Amino acid sequence: MIKNLADFTEEERKKAMERYYTLEPYFKKLKSVKAVSESEKVPSRTLYNWISRYKNDGLAGLIDKTRKDRNRIKIDEDTINFVQNEYFSNRGISIASIHRKTKQWCNNKKLSEPSYYQVYNIIKRIPENLKAYSNMNSKKYAEKYDGIYTRECERPNEIWQADHTMLDIEVLNEKNEIERPWLTIVLDDYSRAIAGFRIEFGTPDTERTALVLRQAIWKKEIQIGQFVGYQKNSILTTVKTILQNICNKYQLISK
Repeated sequence: MIKNLADFTEEERKKAMERYYTLEPYFKKLKSVKAVSESEKVPSRTLYNWISRYKNDGLAGLIDKTRKDRNRIKIDEDTINFVQNEYFSNRGISIASIHRKTKQWCNNKKLSEPSYYQVYNIIKRIPENLKAYSNMNSKKYAEKYDGIYTRECERPNEIWQADHTMLDIEVLNEKNEIERPWLTIVLDDYSRAIAGFRIEFGTPDTERTALVLRQAIWKKEIQIGQFVGYQKNSILTTVKTILQNICNKYQLISK
């Protein structure tokens, strides 16, 4: 696995570049390892070791393992959160701008300043789906990353939805006790028309939902829309009218 240069200090990266420049004549086939050893006063064994490490890990491989955790600037967790927040809050902001803001913020908080490469590394490690979410609207993000298959209907009665809600009224149940009833509605996804509804006590379950679906499928002698003065694109008005009719019929008082 190739190491990331951003994990190392500026001094360590500078040392790695110096070693690369030492090996450069060999990589360009201008000198042999023996010739480089003689001109740079570096043992051939050391040069072969550097060459092997460079081939495996790139420039990061030229950094001594014994120095990897020495003189490293430890990044405070609050600093990491600040960098990530700046990235998500400012769409299109450059890493250089985030680095400048982070340095100023760290100075105010008396914290160690991260290098540009450390800020770059923090942003690079943010999961791609989170980066995409900050750059897309919710619909585009859902289309690309959500694992749930969604459908859009093209005509009435192609897709129905069932929903439940506890009503904000109190009535007497069969035990003569005050209780809040539940409203179950079957809604046409295309027209938003209410195909069926049921009001009763007890938490909704599959059996109660099936009863509402049966009532929604049956042909109505009087259309719900005509009965309650249904208006297209006005679901809340329709539900309110249904409840008002029920309250008037049974002389109920809304809470």
